[in-house]
Amino acid sequence: MTKEVNKNELFRLAAVLYADNNYEVSTKVIHRKILDSALLDCDNSDLSIHAIIDYIEEKYSLLISEEEILNIIDKYPDSFLIDYKNNSKTICLSQKRKQLLESKIKENNIDFFITEFSIERKNKKHIKETLYDFLYHMFSINTASFQKLLDKEKDITNIISIQDSKYNDEQIELINEFLNWDNEAKNKAIFDISSYSLEYCLLTNKKGTSNFKLQNLKNKKFYLDTNVIYRGMGINGLDRQKRTLTFLKKFKEAGEQIFLTRITDEEFRNSIKFYIDKLRKVENPKTSSKVFLEFRSLKDIHSYYHNWRKNKTNHNLELFEAYILNEYKLLLERLDIKIDYNTPYNEEDKDTKEYINDLYSSLNKSKPIDKPTYFQSTLNDVENILWVEKKREGKVENIFDTAYFFISSDNLLRKWDFYRGFTTPIVLLPSQWMSILLRYFDRTKDDFKSFVSFLNLRSNEKLIEGEKLNLILAGISEMTSDVEQQRYLVSNLIEKDFSKLININSSDEKIIEQSKLYAKTELEKQVSLLSQKVENLEEETTLKGQKVEAVIKTAKNKKDINIELESDLKKEKEFNKNLKEENLKLKISKGIAKWRRVLWLYIPLSLILVLIYILTIFFEESNINIGKKLIQIIDSQTSDSMKSFLNTLFYLPLAGCGWMVWQSVNKFNIEKVNNKKKELREKYENTTPYKING
Repeated sequence: MTKEVNKNELFRLAAVLYADNNYEVSTKVIHRKILDSALLDCDNSDLSIHAIIDYIEEKYSLLISEEEILNIIDKYPDSFLIDYKNNSKTICLSQKRKQLLESKIKENNIDFFITEFSIERKNKKHIKETLYDFLYHMFSINTASFQKLLDKEKDITNIISIQDSKYNDEQIELINEFLNWDNEAKNKAIFDISSYSLEYCLLTNKKGTSNFKLQNLKNKKFYLDTNVIYRGMGINGLDRQKRTLTFLKKFKEAGEQIFLTRITDEEFRNSIKFYIDKLRKVENPKTSSKVFLEFRSLKDIHSYYHNWRKNKTNHNLELFEAYILNEYKLLLERLDIKIDYNTPYNEEDKDTKEYINDLYSSLNKSKPIDKPTYFQSTLNDVENILWVEKKREGKVENIFDTAYFFISSDNLLRKWDFYRGFTTPIVLLPSQWMSILLRYFDRTKDDFKSFVSFLNLRSNEKLIEGEKLNLILAGISEMTSDVEQQRYLVSNLIEKDFSKLININSSDEKIIEQSKLYAKTELEKQVSLLSQKVENLEEETTLKGQKVEAVIKTAKNKKDINIELESDLKKEKEFNKNLKEENLKLKISKGIAKWRRVLWLYIPLSLILVLIYILTIFFEESNINIGKKLIQIIDSQTSDSMKSFLNTLFYLPLAGCGWMVWQSVNKFNIEKVNNKKKELREKYENTTPYKING
């Protein structure tokens, strides 16, 4: 089988092993789950005991005996099915056990997350190969590290630092993107692979296996390197700070003590003073902190300073130094980190000095030639190593026997320490100890995220250092205080001429002067271009002015004509409006006349009736007294009811006469007439021929 297949099956075994989220597993449980995983890998086919033993040795590089397999089958009879073929016992998983295992690991194995991560990306095969290689490399490194911690005499041939692997920039970016992908289940899957390296080590290294219990890992004392303090304070970025604080809080939970040596405390304070002195040399109030933070991808003391400075009117460096030292004090108090001032060796002793020199020489030679080293920093590392070494008092057999360790994120220091002798290593990476701690304590999604964050790789790409960017901005800000111009100049410089300014031999003064010269040249170019644009604009304005003048002259004549046309149009509109108004008044007058036409009937009829009743009452003897004759006819009636009915009919026209008189008077009532006119106006205005537009 290929190495790639072996990787895949190792990772699946890790998923099976921790599917139930139990990390404190026994050897018997591990053996059972190895058997489970092997049978799953083989599609749960019936396999003989010896075929299973061969498969496990080939795929997992683990030796498991026939007796151990039979003991597992006897202990868990419901999990396995036994058959006999060709006089040989064969086994497979029961259907119930197979379904249970598959349901637990279906979406929890690393292959699932790598596939998910690759879905929307090109070159999926390349992505999978890179991520599998990285995770297998991590597994191998952790296995070798744990072997050395369990047995000081173990010969380590594996590469100790992932940083030593020759990944190119594209691969490093891909790996870091996968690690930083915010997915809780993915983080747990990566942690499971790391945890399995410890189980693997326990299975292949019998020394100390039975002692790997929580009580044997308590009451240890850890000294922190300066780089861990920088991370914990947020100087290397807020994300790293969160992950580091999560890691350091686990020490309290485990009942372990954290210290800083006097050397580390002095190194931290001196490093802060060193950086602030460098900042002071180039401090310029016109430098834009916002521009610096836009172009600084890696987080360091310069980013920390500009992040503190960006919204402050008073950004005195003494205030910044006081702020940092106060944050340092608060961090130590919050995490109960004590400073150890009792040096465990005689600094004036000749043999001690020679030993320190030997360690310094050895460590210095182990560092790459192309990476600058600082004497004091390397010396501090050596003295811290010696400090912890003396504290151990010769108890260096294994991780259980040893009480003192040094936590550092420096991969090179850790690698040198692992290779330098047959003792339990002094230097541990945060991820290494965290993978042990998380086996015995409640694990949150933030714990897994913190563990994974410590696996990020440094990019090989030559990124601009914060110190260099600060020098460049200092030079540029002497030429311009305008934020937009600073942003443009820095961007242009980084894109085009960065390599000309920044090299190993460039002094701070030279970088500042070259930045000033660059800014001056670029600004002069901009001024020249602007002047040329102004001249061109003036010429264009003159020509346009002449054209406009001619156009205005022509337009003036047109304007006069338009004014006359507008006046005529206005008069015409006014005439039409008046005409419509006159027509409307005439129409209303006719309407009123029509409304009063009925009076020609009411008035004569009323007069006739009144005349009849006057004759009846006042002219009894008159021959034309029609009323008297009608009354005589009514009186001659013998029936009283008929008399009553005819009398009513006789006087009824008198009421009608009153009603007609009243109606006639209303037709000349001013209020009634005005209301009628208003009604007619509304009626005729809404009729198209008479509608008036104001």
